[in-house]
Amino acid sequence: MDKKVLKRDGSTEAYEEAKVVRVVQAAGLPDEQAKALAAQVSTWIRTVPDASVSSLLIRDKVLSLLLTADANVADFYRWYEKTKDVPRKKIKI
Repeated sequence: MDKKVLKRDGSTEAYEEAKVVRVVQAAGLPDEQAKALAAQVSTWIRTVPDASVSSLLIRDKVLSLLLTADANVADFYRWYEKTKDVPRKKIKI
């Protein structure tokens, strides 16, 4: 698949299904379900007519699929996505 992911900082990178697998596994989805969900995301991305897909649209798609797969995992994924976007303060040691 030659789709590019348009990141919020304006850069692009190649879409990798393995990244979706990793993030939903980290949120608590079992391996087989994670692979199946990532395959659904990949299938959806192929239907997008543009050459690139925004990372935010991919996040939304992952969340919508997680909500039907496991609401608890979806809640953790939602929490993680919110907290990773919060700027961290640098601590001087």
